[in-house]
Amino acid sequence: MPSIRSLAFTLVILSAVAAPAITQDQSKPRQIAIEVGADGFKPSSVDVKPNEPIELVFTRKAEKTCATEVSVPSLKIKKPLPLNEPVSIALTPEKDEITFACGMNMLKGKLVVK
Repeated sequence: MPSIRSLAFTLVILSAVAAPAITQDQSKPRQIAIEVGADGFKPSSVDVKPNEPIELVFTRKAEKTCATEVSVPSLKIKKPLPLNEPVSIALTPEKDEITFACGMNMLKGKLVVK
């Protein structure tokens, strides 16, 4: 007859083998939704960690706004923002702040790397 100790050990091994591993997929960037309205970007400031892969997802919700495109000058990115269609920009900020703005540079937002 097996000892209690060997049964406990067997149970631990079986539960470790049978339990699914819970891991976060590190290859997927964190998505950050940014709504674009008549008064600008919401949120207008987003905190991110250094070297954290992120995906900014801009969705223009207002017809009457100068933000019909988004610009990230430091990365030389410019993308049109069609009404009610998500537009993604993937990046991995390293340090400081990265600003984004409408095409006319009137409405602004930023990523703060901490």
